[in-house]
Amino acid sequence: MSKILQSGLRGACLIVLFVSLFAFPASLEAGGGVFVVNTVDDLSDGICDSSHCSLREAIIKVNTNPGPQYIYFDIPGPGPHEIALCSMLPPLTDDGTLIDGTTEPDYSSGWPAVVLKPGIHTLSVFPGCTPPPIGLWIQGSDIIIRGLSIVGFSSPSSSVAAGIVIHMGTSNTIEQNFIGMDAAGTPVGNHDGILIGYSGQIIRDNRISGNVNGIHALGDSHQIRSNFIGTDPTGMTTSASLGNEVGILIEPPSSAVEIGGTIPAWSNIISGNDVGVEIRSDGNILLGNRIGTDTAGLSGLGNDTGALIRGDGNTIEGNLISDNNVGLILIGHANQVSGNFIGTDLSGDMVIPNDTGIHVVGHENVIGGAIPISVPPGTSAGNIISGNLTGVYLGPSAQNNHIYGNKIGAANSADTALPNHTGIELEGAANNTIGSTHLPHEANWVFYNHGDGIRFITSASGNLVTGNYIAFNERGITAGATTGISIANTFHNNSIYTNDFLGIDLFPWGVTPNDPGDADFGANDLLNFPEITSASQTTVEGIACPGCVVEIFESDHDPSDHGEGISPLNEGTANEFGEFSLSIDPIHSITYCDKITATNTDSIGNTSEFSLNALVTPCFTLNTPLLILVGLLFVFGGGIAGRSIGRGRNRSPAGSAAGGAAAGALIGAGLIAASSLLPPVQINFGDTSPPRAGPSAVLPSCSIFLDPDEVTPPDGAVMDDANFNLEWGWAADPPQSPIRWIVELQGARETELSQTSEGFSLPFAAFGLSPTPGSRFQWRLIGEQNPTGGQEWQVFCEPSPWLSFQIGSLPPLNIAPWPTEQEQEPEPTPTATPTPPPPATEEACTYVALENTFCRASDYVESEEIAILLQGEMAEILAINPEFTHGRFLVASQQRCWIWLGLMDGPQNPVEACGVPVIEPPTPPPPPACSPNLDQEMCEASGGTWFSEGAAAAPHCECPG
Repeated sequence: MSKILQSGLRGACLIVLFVSLFAFPASLEAGGGVFVVNTVDDLSDGICDSSHCSLREAIIKVNTNPGPQYIYFDIPGPGPHEIALCSMLPPLTDDGTLIDGTTEPDYSSGWPAVVLKPGIHTLSVFPGCTPPPIGLWIQGSDIIIRGLSIVGFSSPSSSVAAGIVIHMGTSNTIEQNFIGMDAAGTPVGNHDGILIGYSGQIIRDNRISGNVNGIHALGDSHQIRSNFIGTDPTGMTTSASLGNEVGILIEPPSSAVEIGGTIPAWSNIISGNDVGVEIRSDGNILLGNRIGTDTAGLSGLGNDTGALIRGDGNTIEGNLISDNNVGLILIGHANQVSGNFIGTDLSGDMVIPNDTGIHVVGHENVIGGAIPISVPPGTSAGNIISGNLTGVYLGPSAQNNHIYGNKIGAANSADTALPNHTGIELEGAANNTIGSTHLPHEANWVFYNHGDGIRFITSASGNLVTGNYIAFNERGITAGATTGISIANTFHNNSIYTNDFLGIDLFPWGVTPNDPGDADFGANDLLNFPEITSASQTTVEGIACPGCVVEIFESDHDPSDHGEGISPLNEGTANEFGEFSLSIDPIHSITYCDKITATNTDSIGNTSEFSLNALVTPCFTLNTPLLILVGLLFVFGGGIAGRSIGRGRNRSPAGSAAGGAAAGALIGAGLIAASSLLPPVQINFGDTSPPRAGPSAVLPSCSIFLDPDEVTPPDGAVMDDANFNLEWGWAADPPQSPIRWIVELQGARETELSQTSEGFSLPFAAFGLSPTPGSRFQWRLIGEQNPTGGQEWQVFCEPSPWLSFQIGSLPPLNIAPWPTEQEQEPEPTPTATPTPPPPATEEACTYVALENTFCRASDYVESEEIAILLQGEMAEILAINPEFTHGRFLVASQQRCWIWLGLMDGPQNPVEACGVPVIEPPTPPPPPACSPNLDQEMCEASGGTWFSEGAAAAPHCECPG
């Protein structure tokens, strides 16, 4: 045998031996850095060998042997193998330790065969056993936990209960485990599935279901990827028991936590939970996940709330957020929401609706954008927000948010309809911007919505709608009122067209006629629209409110003849007499007989409805009957003229008449030929456009027959529960024949129902629904009459406007449902003071920040900064210091902290006005003891002297004495 062959055989044997060692680790005896668990008992005699090695003994061994260690499994008998703990396992302290459940021979294709659980369990009761609240405790770095099922660690008597706790160390990896499900995928939840208390951990490819909190993170810079959270192990189904209360909970001081990632394989499936993701801290990234759907992104497995963002400066990008009650709630400030599909499937072309797509509570959030992104599902910064009951909802505290660059009601391809009921709704929200001045890539495309494109209700004021395309909706922009009047909402430079009803409609619905002196009051002060007195290809003139900004548009056709602004042309300010004259740039290609409309915007920002259309002149309109009459007149007149001429010349009357008629026809032809050299004649053969779904030219709206004070529930109402009636009553004379009402109802997840009532009331229960708290619906009425008394019913009025209501309330969105750390601290001891007077009203105890200011842990300037109160924000005063210089306030984030009263506007004496106590704030900590090792600041604070110059010694602190 050659030496080369001998050498090759020896090498092959070594390779086989090496592979066998690591491919079949269960055959190894303990030692050499590998420890094999071969029993399910929890006993320990300090020895881990082939005759007996429990998981406890293996952990003790790896902790006492330096360097990377490996714990494998080879437990006899059929699985699953349940290891029931009767006390806490030792912490894992040795860096580089691997606990690998996939080495158990019973492990199969991602399904664990080794189960870790507390000793007392429904299937295992051990006398004298004290079940621990924690499964595995990690206190080292580069440790890997793989291929286990960890269940049942939910002790209510323990302050911490979790399947896995990462207490210290970095770069630990938790992967391929069932957390909260046993080996069969049955939920047996932990309190916290995985509790992370230290920075830089990796949580990937786990199945995390049935827990209170699936993943609970407190440290920075974690990577959470490729997990199924709230579903069965396949990610294709869910149930009430599989869902976590909170799938992923990120708490302060966490930041830079990345949930998901830039490639599809890193997407987490977060579905079936009460809350999918809750982020309470700042500066985290929710990236490329599927929140509320199955793994394919084609079917809904909704959460109650998809993502709840309480912190500031977080990024929500490239996620699929669908089939949730509320897709995304923004309570925090300055969060960025970009490139998400909200209410659709993964393609963006099919509907998987949320009830509400995005619910905005906070300030300075940005929804959309202009810079393209590369994270699936979206490839642009704008979101697709379509198919929902309400696309984007801005509530009463939502201020200074910016929504631009989104498709709202349209599919990924903007020419396909995926309607919301309402595109964007603002209820009491103020100073928000919808749209942008940078067209077209920053415009919102608000298309195809069944109700209003953009809707203002209940004192929504000071908002700007600019640079949007608003088309193919039932109505374009509406401003109405429920408990308050919406005013100072500005609509500028939008392209509004082909909506079924008015492009801009201020309550009461329909065209609101101008009134002398504009003395009426209502939505946007019911500002009068301009009156165009002349329009040519180059100039539009008219009358408006003095000092108002007039914006002129090319208009489309509308049955009301108060068109819509399909193309903005120019704007300018009316003079002190209300006169305006605006030029039209030739670039707009306005021609004779085009239609022009206009809006007014006053000095506080109210924008009017569109004006009556004006034709660009010179333009003559010949309707069909008039055109026929003119033609006949030419022929008849020619005949009479020819007959008369023939008599005068002794010719045949009949021949003369025929010749005259022919001459008349020639004259008509000559006029037509001449018209090519003159301004065009608009020949109107009737409206040949396809029928519109808008208001009939004959039938009035049903709203004119209804008394708004008798409509229940009114627009925007919140009903306690589902046990109520829909009610309405007459406001005008009804038809004399028998009448009935069709009650149409729309809700989440494509709920579209109708019932008929011959009275003025209908129980909500008649629709057969079982709504969950927080469910929102819209309803309207269509009137029918039976003039003959037979079987045929005829509609006598067009549908009334949609009215919205909510059944039950979600938990208050700006108050955490658990005490914060500040709330758990004991209140400072009050200083003795006289008995205060009775508390004043809630308004009297509220202060407003005069400028941006810090809210601190105490009243001295060096104390910790707890929160920032922005100029104009309000806070409730709770107490005052003895010097009456600082107040203790409850701010919007529910934190309690101290603010200098010189920066707050409120009652001069809160003790008298509000009945607040006088208390001593926390005192400053004592100065540190002087030490040569202190830095300069601490050195000087301790009474030392800092020396930083000289070659004899390095900079140091020199203490007195």
